[in-house]
Amino acid sequence: QNRSFGGNPQRVGALGAAFIRGLRDAGVMACAKHYPGHGDALLDPHSDLPVFRGAAQRLDTMELVPFDAAIQEGVQLIMTAHILLPEIEPKRPASLSRKLIEHTLRERMGFGGVVLADDLGMGAIRKRFGIREAAVEAIRAGTDIVMLCHDWAEVAPAVEAVAALASHAHNVA
Repeated sequence: QNRSFGGNPQRVGALGAAFIRGLRDAGVMACAKHYPGHGDALLDPHSDLPVFRGAAQRLDTMELVPFDAAIQEGVQLIMTAHILLPEIEPKRPASLSRKLIEHTLRERMGFGGVVLADDLGMGAIRKRFGIREAAVEAIRAGTDIVMLCHDWAEVAPAVEAVAALASHAHNVA
């Protein structure tokens, strides 16, 4: 809880919405993170992939509540979490999951702003996917922007992979 507004989802949502309003009033864009939440996961995604063992009902009644409040407040940017939710999406972490980004966040929750993937160079992603593959899968999942923060050598290959994806999509259409 040391990186959030607490453990009660309604209180976290209310405080998060107030924080978003305060930032907006000061001319600063807010970013709600890390969607869909970290739940009871113990691992740090900087080093390895955390796992959330809860079912969809738990996600809806706990972890997603603050994000819904942020969306209702008009947050314009949401950052994804590198976390695996095997009861909901067993094959991909949330940051690479079309089910969690496109279907849940965008369609069901109604978020129309910018989705930002947290640093794809973190151990949670780097240990399981190549950076190129992760960048492409994040975009396919509905992410608008991916971050690569620690290894400049990874940036050009990731950009090339995403450009190839865009070129292929354009040629197919």
